[in-house]
Amino acid sequence: MARLAILVVLIAAGSAGCGATKLVEGAPTKFKPPDGWFTVETHEPGGLHVPVAWASNVPFVDDPADRPFPDRTVEGLSADGIVVEAVGPWVYTGDETVPTVDFPLRVSDLYCDADGYEGQPAPNVSSCNLAARLRSGEIFNARVFFGRNEPTPEMTAQANDVLATLAVSPSASWTRAP
Repeated sequence: MARLAILVVLIAAGSAGCGATKLVEGAPTKFKPPDGWFTVETHEPGGLHVPVAWASNVPFVDDPADRPFPDRTVEGLSADGIVVEAVGPWVYTGDETVPTVDFPLRVSDLYCDADGYEGQPAPNVSSCNLAARLRSGEIFNARVFFGRNEPTPEMTAQANDVLATLAVSPSASWTRAP
């Protein structure tokens, strides 16, 4: 399971390409957060075009189209900042067991690291992540970054509200970009 967790973090961090704050027509993975949140729906660059969606309660520092990961946004999160990510779905060909989850997701469904974890973007940024199997059999990742090591109950509630809006469609229902 540790290998899967490392794989998930590497895939999420390394392959989560972001587009400008725009919707890719027919995006299979998307958030519909409350007013005041910023969103990006796109796909990773390269041959697979794995869908990626971001939601943030702070503006993105860089145009996400120019970066594979909004690292400067996450690194600079204010104490009340939240960034939520979803990557996938994609077909997983490994042999690790990946749990199936039901929607809506909640922060309590994710594995959280408060401080001192590998790849921590900034000393104040905590991270919660999940690799899960959809009922279609495909895999997706969800991740939440908080701008403090111990998010407040209000921050967790906000993240839960955004996670509840996550829609992930199996790849059979979407067309990969050329």
